[in-house]
This record gives sequence, structure tokens and C-alpha cells, in this order.
Amino acid sequence: MRLADHRRARTAAIAVLGLAGPLLVGTGPADATRSDATLPCLPVLGATLSGEAAVEDLGPGLAAAAAINGMDSQKLSTILTDDPTARLDRCARLFYVDPPMSAAERAAVAAAGPSGIAAPSGTDVFALNSRSASKRVIYLDFNGFTVKDTAWNSYYSSQFGSSRWLKGYDLDGKASTFSTAEKNAIYEIWLRVSEDYAPFDVNVTTKDPGQSKITRSSSSDLYYGTRAVITHDSVFAAACGCGGQAYVGVFDESSSHDYYQPALIVGSNGGGNAQSVAEATTHEVGHNLGLSHDGISGSVEYYTGHGPWAPIMGAGYYHPVTQWSKGEYSGASNTEDDLAVVAKNGAARVKDDHANSSSSATLLTVGKAKSGIIGSRYDNDWFTFTTASGVVTITLTPRTAGPNLDARVDLYKSSGTTLGWSNPTVKEVTDSSATGMNAKIVKVLSAGTYKVRVKGTGYGTVNSGYSTYGSLGRYTVKVAKA
Repeated sequence: MRLADHRRARTAAIAVLGLAGPLLVGTGPADATRSDATLPCLPVLGATLSGEAAVEDLGPGLAAAAAINGMDSQKLSTILTDDPTARLDRCARLFYVDPPMSAAERAAVAAAGPSGIAAPSGTDVFALNSRSASKRVIYLDFNGFTVKDTAWNSYYSSQFGSSRWLKGYDLDGKASTFSTAEKNAIYEIWLRVSEDYAPFDVNVTTKDPGQSKITRSSSSDLYYGTRAVITHDSVFAAACGCGGQAYVGVFDESSSHDYYQPALIVGSNGGGNAQSVAEATTHEVGHNLGLSHDGISGSVEYYTGHGPWAPIMGAGYYHPVTQWSKGEYSGASNTEDDLAVVAKNGAARVKDDHANSSSSATLLTVGKAKSGIIGSRYDNDWFTFTTASGVVTITLTPRTAGPNLDARVDLYKSSGTTLGWSNPTVKEVTDSSATGMNAKIVKVLSAGTYKVRVKGTGYGTVNSGYSTYGSLGRYTVKVAKA
């Protein structure tokens, strides 16, 4: 459907729902039937709706509500019926209120201990950018934020009113300053979230880009994105009883962008553990980018994974390898192509950075590392180097925290003859770390020119590990001679 057709469909859907009259089944902490001048629509529903009751009360208006959310009736019906965390607001826009970890789950995360990842000396953790030239942005806001005249002010009207300051990220109870531990956690959270979004043309940043770079003011505005507020605000945490919440498919919303912002993440969920916060942040922003939950059909809303792996849009807290998914595991409740959905909702796939053919290979200088991104399961990054005779080591290193890329490296003669390859077996060490994501070849070579291929690989089967689908992300490759 073309954009103009989609807008006409949404307008028609709103009109149909408006004729249907208000529906008055509510689920939420606020009085959802109250008058609210900030609503971006004439209320088409009388209250926030969820569950089977929502489907029943929508009746013939289900198709119109589905059209507003860019999906068909069957999908919206399934989401509302099977997932108790899904809600429709009074404009019939879909959002999720994701639950917090249980006490047992928090204890398991705490038992794993800190990752030990620290920001390099001299790093300003509030000026980190993953792709600074991009027109799209995901701003990780750890500083606190005033939520004013948004959907959340309506939903939490008694707690928020029309405006509420949400406290920032705060592990030690000293909100006015950031400790070394907090700065290290912020650095790790940024590493993990930016790795998740590495296949997309979007800048994951901890530096406030300014509201104009987040807001989409019109369909011709090409600079926009989402604000992910990581908050230790106790009033919000108590009001939502959640780990995070976000609207679906509003990243590129052009008519009421700010109303559906920001994505909210409870920073205390999981004890503020960096991996837990990062997984929740990527997940909530994923909702903004059009994604729904990955579960097990008829039984589980959030799939917690298997082996070392879990889907990002399930519950990614408990395994070290979390990736985008298209529901390849048995019983998957959601077979949407995450990568395609994100790309259609404002964050296009990143352009290839290194040639897919050996004839156009990027030059590697012995002793100097090159960086790259595997952006799709079909991406093969080729490199070439020339060396004197002796022992040569080729090292392929993925992201230091939460790599999505399970890397493989192959070595060839310039003629194309294979000389060796490396793809270690992945092993889960803790919930937040795994071995075997990197690769290394050590070989005695004659003087000459050689080719190196870097690609993503899978592990096991889709029911014991993962395919190449989500094995994407950043890496460095280096050739060294003894």
C-alpha cells in the first residue's frame, strides 16, 4: 500500500469508528473516559481497551481499528486476545505495557553479577553516537525528561497530570550526579542497543540531538526518531507496574509524533543491570518501530529462548545471544519479519560497507584493523591483504557487549582456493556472556596476496540455537604477522 493510500485508509477507519460510537470498557490506571483536549483525534473509543472484551466491544469496528494500526483484522484480534499486555487507546492506537521481572528472575540476574565492561578512559558517555550522519535517531535519555501532553499523561492522568518530570537513571539514589558505576552501565547499555540496531540506518545516541531531530513534524520531515527514557521514577514504576511501555508503529508518525512519545523503560527493573535495561530498551523501541511480541502460540506471550539464544521481542534477559527474529522456532506465535518491519517503519536497512565479491575486496593493511557491519544474512564482506612469508593470524572480533553477530572468517588464496576457516562453537557462559562469537585463523603462509571473507553464521538448529537470519552486527577484522 502506498503512503497516501495508507493515510486514506486510516482516515476512513477513524471515520468508521467514530460512527460506531464510544466503547466504554477500560483497562488502565486513569479515568480513560475523561475529557482530554490534547488527544490527537476525536475519541473513537470511550476507554482504553484490551483482551477478548476489546475484540467483542469493537465488533464491526475491528477492521477499522486494525487499519489505523497498519495491520489486518486477524492480526489485531490475535494480539488483543492472546497478549494481555496489549492495549488500544481512545484513538484506537496500539501500545504495550510490558511486565517487570519477577522476584526470582531479578535474583537470577543479580546472581550473574556485573559484566565488568567499563567505558574507556576519557569517554564521555553522554556523547556516544553509533551513526552520527543518519537522519534517524534513537536517543537513550538517562537524564530525566518532562512528559507533557502525551498519551502517557492521559493514561496516567491521576499520577502524571498534564505534565510530569520523570527522574533519570539512578543506581545509587544520588540523582544529581552520575557515579563511575552508572557511567559504565550507560556505556554498556549503549553498546548493546546500538549493536541491536546496527543493521539499520539509525543513530543510537546518548547525546540529546534536540527535539527537532526527534519530532517528525510532517511527512516531508526526514529527520526524526524516538526518545527512550530510562527512568528510576518511583511514581511511574508504581503506576505502570511494568518493565517498560511503548506505542506500536509511531517512529515515523507524522501527524501526532510527540503525542505517542517517548518509549518508557523502568531503569530499576532487573536491579538496573545493564543487560536488562538494554534488552528492555531495544524491545520498547522495537514496538515504536512496528514490532509485536515473540511468544509461543496459545500459551506464552514472551518466549524466553533456548540454548544460548532468545528473540529481542520476546524476553531477552536470560540468554547472552539476543537477535531479531522471524519466528523460525517451533510454535512461534509471531512470524513477522522483524528486519523488514523495522525498515518499513522509518529505519531503513544500512547500506553495504564492504563488497560482496572477492574481485572488489577492501584492502587490509597487515597490523591494522578494519571495522565492518554484517547487515543481512546474505552479506559477505571481502578483504584482501599482501604479506611476506611466515605465521599470519587473522582475528575477527564482534561487539564486546551483547554481540548479535556470530562471526565466521574464511581464508583464500588469490586464486580462490580455500586455505582455512574459523567458526567456533557458541557456548553460554552466563545470562549476559557467551564464548565462540568471534573467530580466528592462524596459518603459515607463503609471501603473496590473499583474500578474507567475513560473514554471519548460525548455531545448531532453530530449536536449539539460531539461523543466520539475525546473526548481524558490528565487527573488526585484523591481520597480524608474527
